Amino acid sequence: MRAADKLINVNGVLAILGTWSSSVTLGIMPKCQDAGVIQMCTSSSADIPLRDEKGLVFNFQALSPVWGRAIASLALRRGFKSFNLMALNNDFTRSMMDGFVEIVGRDALLIDPFYYNGGQSSYRSEVSQLIAGDPEAVFIPSYVTDFTSVYKELYRQGYEGQVITVSISTGSKFKDAMGEAANGIIHGLPVPPISSPAYDEYVVEAGLEVTDGVQHPFGTAGRDQMSTLLLAIEAAGTTDTAKVAKAIWEVTTGEGKKTVTNVSDGLAAIRAGEAINYSGASSSVEFDAEGMVLGRDFQLAEIKDGKDVVIERLAF
Repeated sequence: MRAADKLINVNGVLAILGTWSSSVTLGIMPKCQDAGVIQMCTSSSADIPLRDEKGLVFNFQALSPVWGRAIASLALRRGFKSFNLMALNNDFTRSMMDGFVEIVGRDALLIDPFYYNGGQSSYRSEVSQLIAGDPEAVFIPSYVTDFTSVYKELYRQGYEGQVITVSISTGSKFKDAMGEAANGIIHGLPVPPISSPAYDEYVVEAGLEVTDGVQHPFGTAGRDQMSTLLLAIEAAGTTDTAKVAKAIWEVTTGEGKKTVTNVSDGLAAIRAGEAINYSGASSSVEFDAEGMVLGRDFQLAEIKDGKDVVIERLAF
């Protein structure tokens, strides 16, 4: 909040980019709305479009119900038929659970989904409840700190079914903590379209080695946010926020026939009088009427020997 105050009132910024946590995006939104400041984020709370009253928010991340629907679709394609669900009690995970249930159906659940609070010294009773009835799979959307504690308890209680979570719970800290015990966990998240020209450009720009795997999924969104904003300012011919916000939609989702994948080509096309369509490194960068991104790819991976082995990617 202090940082947003400083950027808005001291620096007089046109836009604030790059917020990741939904709590941060939502926390500074009233200040940005009051000041007429554009926000670009990679946040997943379903409350984000509801609180944008001025059309100034552009979200480059799929909302959490979409995460739930995508991961559930991938889980069903793996053949699982019975599930139990528990999640950290916050906006991100609650609406993700709703999306998961929407796809698998309530008849596939052995118990009602439930939520837990983070920071507990023990999750023994929650885990005992989660594995009641011996479901084929459990879905536990959370963050790395609490998921580590929950998974240790699952391991201690001897659950042998499939554990499914989100990839942000299973980073290097989790793998280091769990060692071989992490093998077999399945996790999913939105990923960049790794076959797209813009993604290839990003990998080179970021100084990364070209591979067939996903790298910097949030970095690609940062590139797309900055590129989109700069192209919109050029297209609008002004830094008036209402006009720039309208131009953001036009350069990404409008009727422009000239496809561009970077700022340089986009600026040249705009200055030549062409209407552009920016296709990004994180997605095709198409927005719905509420400024929420459409058409993300999702990836399901399995942990094997400390590494993520891709099972499937699915456009969703």
